[in-house]
Amino acid sequence: MVDFKVGELVEDLNSMGHEPARALVVRVCPPEEHPGFHNRQVVEVQWVASGITSLQFNGDLRRAKR
Repeated sequence: MVDFKVGELVEDLNSMGHEPARALVVRVCPPEEHPGFHNRQVVEVQWVASGITSLQFNGDLRRAKR
């Protein structure tokens, strides 16, 4: 399991053959905020292309290759 930090550029692992969507980690959610997911880090990201923010599990993301 990869632990992300605020400010890291990440990519969606579920891009299904397309160019991976990129996002910036804007917040790491504390474990007590999402108690049902104690074994998975939850982060809030802002997607680069759209500017939309969403919550993501760290298992669905990887650090972007620069």
